[in-house]
Amino acid sequence: MINKIILIAILNLIALTYGNQSLDLSIRSSQAGSINPSFGSFIDEEEIYAFILKENYNDENKCKVKLEEYCKELKDIDPEFNKVDSKVKEICNNNNKGQKCKDLKTSLEKKLYKFNNEINNHLKSYPSGFGACSEYFKKCLLLGDINEPDTINTCNVIKYLCYINFTEKPKKQIIFRIVGESITNYDDFKEKMKKICPLFIQQGSDLLFNCLEIENSYKQFDTYMRYFCSFLNINLDDNLLKEKCYEELRNCYFFKNKCEEKCNKLKVLCEKKNITYRPPEKIFSPIEPEATFLEKIDIEGFYKEMRDKGNAIGFFKNTLDDMLIYLSTGVSGLEENKCKNLLKNNCSFFEFLSPEFKELCQDNKEQKCKDILEISDRCRKLKLILYLNGFSTEFEDNKLGKNIPWNKLSTSFNERECLKFTLECLFIRKSCKNNLIEGCINLQLACFKKQQERQFIKLIESKLVEEQYNLKSKDEKLKICQKIVMEKCVALLNSNIENFLKCLRPKEICLGLEEIIFVRSKELEQALDQARDFPKEEDCVELKKECEGILKDLGSNNVKCVTLKERCKYLEVTKELKYDFLKDKSDSLMNIQNCMKALKEKCDGLFKRETNAFGVSCALPEETCKFMVSEVENHCNAFKNNIEKHDIVNKSKNGNETLVEEICILWDPYCDELMENCPDKLKKGDNGNEKGVCLQLKENCRPFFEKLKLEDELTHELKGSLSNETECKKALGKHCSEQKNSGNQKFNSFCNTDKDKDVEEKACKKLVEKVKEKCPTLESELDKEKDELKKKKDEYEKVKQESEKFTKEAKLVLSRLGKDGQDAGSKVQNTSAAEPAAPPGGAPAPAVPGGSTPSGGANTNNVILVRRTFVSGEVSEAEKKAFVATTRALELYLELKEKCKGLQGDCGFRKDCPKCETVCTEIDKLCEGIEGLKVTPYYTVTSTAIQTTTTTAMTTTTTTTTTTTTTTTTTTATTTTTTTTESVDGGKVTEECTLVQTTDTWVTSTSLHTSTMTSTSTLTSTVTLTSMRKCKPTRCTSDSSKETETQKEEEKEEEVKPNEGMKIRVPEMIKIMLLGVIVMGML
Repeated sequence: MINKIILIAILNLIALTYGNQSLDLSIRSSQAGSINPSFGSFIDEEEIYAFILKENYNDENKCKVKLEEYCKELKDIDPEFNKVDSKVKEICNNNNKGQKCKDLKTSLEKKLYKFNNEINNHLKSYPSGFGACSEYFKKCLLLGDINEPDTINTCNVIKYLCYINFTEKPKKQIIFRIVGESITNYDDFKEKMKKICPLFIQQGSDLLFNCLEIENSYKQFDTYMRYFCSFLNINLDDNLLKEKCYEELRNCYFFKNKCEEKCNKLKVLCEKKNITYRPPEKIFSPIEPEATFLEKIDIEGFYKEMRDKGNAIGFFKNTLDDMLIYLSTGVSGLEENKCKNLLKNNCSFFEFLSPEFKELCQDNKEQKCKDILEISDRCRKLKLILYLNGFSTEFEDNKLGKNIPWNKLSTSFNERECLKFTLECLFIRKSCKNNLIEGCINLQLACFKKQQERQFIKLIESKLVEEQYNLKSKDEKLKICQKIVMEKCVALLNSNIENFLKCLRPKEICLGLEEIIFVRSKELEQALDQARDFPKEEDCVELKKECEGILKDLGSNNVKCVTLKERCKYLEVTKELKYDFLKDKSDSLMNIQNCMKALKEKCDGLFKRETNAFGVSCALPEETCKFMVSEVENHCNAFKNNIEKHDIVNKSKNGNETLVEEICILWDPYCDELMENCPDKLKKGDNGNEKGVCLQLKENCRPFFEKLKLEDELTHELKGSLSNETECKKALGKHCSEQKNSGNQKFNSFCNTDKDKDVEEKACKKLVEKVKEKCPTLESELDKEKDELKKKKDEYEKVKQESEKFTKEAKLVLSRLGKDGQDAGSKVQNTSAAEPAAPPGGAPAPAVPGGSTPSGGANTNNVILVRRTFVSGEVSEAEKKAFVATTRALELYLELKEKCKGLQGDCGFRKDCPKCETVCTEIDKLCEGIEGLKVTPYYTVTSTAIQTTTTTAMTTTTTTTTTTTTTTTTTTATTTTTTTTESVDGGKVTEECTLVQTTDTWVTSTSLHTSTMTSTSTLTSTVTLTSMRKCKPTRCTSDSSKETETQKEEEKEEEVKPNEGMKIRVPEMIKIMLLGVIVMGML
């Protein structure tokens, strides 16, 4: 009898023909998953005993031992039983457990007998299971694991009914939301489903069952729409209201016109609980493809929500055979005639579902209906799989399996396996004749149980991670887990029956934790293998969360998780780099070659600053460019399609002023960013000769932007007077009067004329409204900019301190070029003692732009870093640090000054936007506190000394008839000057400057006579020399390569001139260039 009842119930469920009686099953809130926190008071003590003892209730000795074990487990975790239900506390504090066990056997047997009869009678009256979940589901969870065949069978039917309700209800609701409330008849419904069903079948969504049984789906939809308002319950207590608000608000969003009054009341009640519903609408972007139909209904969000609630649901590829088998199954199994009639009568709809269906409907229908009859091998394979994995108690075709108690259901399948074999059961089990029904029911209940357990583990996962659960020993793991479960149970307050039962047996859930973690680890491994190299945004969110959760300490997926993290970071940074390039409004992303060149320039510049935010993208230039160019090409295609689809060009030309403003502000900036990168698509027309969409749009928007520019300039002219129209008109009137007198006609279009006396009033009204609309945004933007300014200022102060520290260690000072340009050619100031003069051979150093008046303090115009001592050879580490820190400090200083200039300009509206006063005051303080690097000027004090100059001249001439005559004149002059140089910090250096000048002259001639003459003269004189020159020791060095130069190079005349430069080796030249840190710009 019970098997007959099971079969009736199952067949009714599979058909899913909910009439008015079953409306409760699909519309009412599932009582199985939403129990009032006070529901524990409605559970009998006997039912709790039954749940604890299970099959041990009918043996007094086993009963007593089991109770003692159970209470000891709880006491080890909670000695005072303060974290358990009050009934459990009474059970464990009962010292007469033997007598209780004796009484329990009789009372429970009576209760079970009565309970089984109630369920059987209910299923006879309501085979579809109407009302069964609210009446019997809780009791089945408590009593269903007692080892009584009748109870197990009846409760498995109830659990399965509720499972179907639990999974099918949301599926129906999303279909109804897709179709919408405007559907009035079956034909409308059918036409709508023709558009969405191909998407479900293409994706492999299990929502396709609503498409295969289109007539039945419409009946359910029609019933739902007629009864929706009457079943919308707004009379909920606070706890249920908080739980149900989101779901009911979502239903109201899609069907509000059917029940507007109730929905408005519900909205008010939920807002008091700070609960609102945001519709699943994708934000429109002109450069992105428009949201697909499935994105608009947030199908991914729906599946995620379903999985979070414990459903094995998702996408799995199905075949034409699967769908035909499902549709062709009758009471007696798979029927060829039913298949033929189905295709004959429904092909007008089926041909829209998929290309395969369309091809089938056009030809070869009869042969296909014969082919699908050969299903026995498939049925046999499925039953064997169920048997081997613990879901079926039999594997032979002629043997009927048994229903397995809830607590003994296998949880060996992972989520994907659950989905795969659940769908296989749905497609073929009615067609199979090898008694698959019980095995399939056990499978679906096991998968439901597994998902419920996984969701509970997620509730305690963060605590398990904190306690480093996976690193503990086996005994420690069990103890830690039970303790965390008990603590969580106190927080949950028995929020639903499933959690309540897990809290009754914390050890049971903890013993299964290892298996759950292992399966999750395997699932994560599979997901990472598919996604880690090319992850989507959702992968970067969901999989990273899994990697950083309880699976982290296992270590099995750590390498793959690191790869995922790196790839996600790379994609995130590369997208930011793409937008950074687009802001340049250049053709840098038009092709790979342009991109590689632009990327190299950008990366080189960023690496020099040692602050490269795009470092990971720079490390893989070719891959980065392929990605960015591809992305930009997609943006261009989407942008052009969106312009054409929304008729933007014509609307910008012929639309009213408001429409043109909206279009130009939204669409024109994207043209600036994209059209140089995609000239063929956006600058040229389809035939290549006419203007493209962007050039047309920019031409149409030009008058608007010219007017907007004037408005913005006028707004800045009048800032401080735009808080109301009266002040604005007064300020604008004054401005217009001054403009007429000065002859400046710039803002003439905003001033009154003889013909129109209301121009200024209209202008002020518009400007005041514009500023008023801008004020809230301005306040939030200024607040954000203030935080960034503070952050950058802190960075600057830190770098500034480093610069001063390293500069001091390297014995360098930051200085400015002289006013008269003297020493403009010198980048290195040597304030050490004189070096010995080197051999001649120097060349002048390159000139440095010279500068402003020397002064101390913070002014950093045209500054140079000056060396205190002369060091030859490579740049030292200390000098390198000083150069880098000083460069970065000067860059940050200029950035801060520029940012302050812009922010203080925005703060000019503080009178017009009073709420900005506070943040602007803080910005002023931050900007005032920015001090530049200390610039150390220097000057030279020259003393007068008595100098002695000795000149010696010697001439030798030799002439012969046949020889070359050479005349040589050698003049040597030595000058010594003593100079004292003082710096502002009090230091003093005395220098002795030496000038060496040598002149060699060669004259060649021919003569018939030979003569020799030698003349020597010496002149000694005393002179007084006064020099105002800043003098430094001059070290003349010859290039080491000089010796290997050709004779021609050796014969070149060389002259040494003091203080005009020197020729140095290449390393020294590089060093001097590094030393010249010059900042040009107005501060």
